[in-house]
Amino acid sequence: MAGKRLMECLESVEDPRINRTKAHRLSDILAIAFCATLSGVQSFSEMEDYAHDKIDWLKRFLRLEGGVPSHDTFGRVFALLKPESLQAALLEWLGSLQGGAAPGG
Repeated sequence: MAGKRLMECLESVEDPRINRTKAHRLSDILAIAFCATLSGVQSFSEMEDYAHDKIDWLKRFLRLEGGVPSHDTFGRVFALLKPESLQAALLEWLGSLQGGAAPGG
């Protein structure tokens, strides 16, 4: 059984932003942050730099309709985001890779 796609799970994360402030898809922001963190990035400024450096690769699976999110955007989103919502999405993805059982559960 193939696992769920990471993007499919990230799209289920509750977006805490109000509609008029959404220049970027939440799943794009989260995917960049996830990939950047796995690559050793430790700050929102480094996430922005990572996205600029990897833009061609990221465009293979992200829409990036608003371009690369700024470090301020990463900071605002993560300040508003409910950690439980992101955790649930990542556990769902990891669980699907293990054949349906969520890690630690």
